[in-house]
Amino acid sequence: IKGLKDSGIRGIFGHGDAVTSWLKPQNDQRHIDDIKRIQKQYFSSDDQLLTLAMAVAGPEFFTLEATIDDIKLAREMGIRISMHVGVPGFAKFRAVARLNEAGMLGPDITHIHTLHCTDDELKMIADSGGTISTSPATEIISGHGFPSVQRWLRYGLRPSLSVDNETRIPPDLFTQMRALLSSDRELETIRVAKEGGKPTLLPTRDVLEFATVQGARATGLDRRTGTITPGKRADVILIDLDDVAVIPRIKDPVGTALLIAHPGNVSWVFVDGIVRKREGRLVGVNIDNIRKQAQGSYEYLYAKAGLRQAN
Repeated sequence: IKGLKDSGIRGIFGHGDAVTSWLKPQNDQRHIDDIKRIQKQYFSSDDQLLTLAMAVAGPEFFTLEATIDDIKLAREMGIRISMHVGVPGFAKFRAVARLNEAGMLGPDITHIHTLHCTDDELKMIADSGGTISTSPATEIISGHGFPSVQRWLRYGLRPSLSVDNETRIPPDLFTQMRALLSSDRELETIRVAKEGGKPTLLPTRDVLEFATVQGARATGLDRRTGTITPGKRADVILIDLDDVAVIPRIKDPVGTALLIAHPGNVSWVFVDGIVRKREGRLVGVNIDNIRKQAQGSYEYLYAKAGLRQAN
């Protein structure tokens, strides 16, 4: 929470149970008292840059009863919920269908991954007003499968984008946008080769919408941010189209941003109207200090784990 606060970004802190192995909680102590303490201490107001959510493990990892208890608690506290569903090897538990039967689905739940959810489960999510999130680069590199945007769109589900695993995937949405676009192209190419006809190609502007508008919607922040609209907060990212990496400047700036640009091309960042990055340099951030802290943490964790670092 302190790290998110110090960064100055608009963010969500998702609190949840720790899991040391599949289906096995770290300990018997539930997080009910802890999340209430955190809400009282750090999130007493909804009108702040950081908001609280509950990261529910879900019935694919914990029991259905524990999941229902968590969802009820989150709704009692008035906070949003995220939950992993449709994960390879666990989709057979039909988490979405079981929660639907229990009457627990709703517009306050963001279902993460959903790659192996059945068609009827996707319809259940859509009918409940729920949102979905995909982590394309992580899902592909982890062997979870290819995100199927066309299948989601058939049920009116427009995904938001997430990273999921920052220890081995670049933690930026440029990477995720390109991975999703590549997945869509590959799946449509395979489908047309089998069925004939023409591919249905996902427009680049839609992918940008997934990374912005749908992200705000999935986190419950769409009334404050996600679009440049009168009355919303001034959260704005500017990309330098004069940088050598993106020349020549083509007529489609969205295509340039999605297909060519990278985080280093982000020249200005405003959060709630405050400049956080100016002309390519972070404002009010001691990079040397952060580098030392990150390296020290890395070395400490390796030592505690009894691992040898590569030179």
